[in-house]
Amino acid sequence: MRIRKRIFELDGYQVKKEWFEDESTIPDIIKNNSDIIKIHKDEITISTLEGVMKANEGSWIVKGIKGEFYPVDEEIFEQLYEKID
Repeated sequence: MRIRKRIFELDGYQVKKEWFEDESTIPDIIKNNSDIIKIHKDEITISTLEGVMKANEGSWIVKGIKGEFYPVDEEIFEQLYEKID
């Protein structure tokens, strides 16, 4: 049987270099979320349903359908997601 993954519209935020230089540039929804464990010098650690994961500059932080956050590598993002605005 062939199946298709359902399509949802999600919120996504691309990690910017300036986030690591000035935390005030980080969107509040990212900065104030309890799933975001720590913003390090060059990576963000995120508590996900699969455990702690890291996002680097260029990665995307996606808000899932249950409100959870998870990082997506830029290359994978380009293959799986489509920007709609």
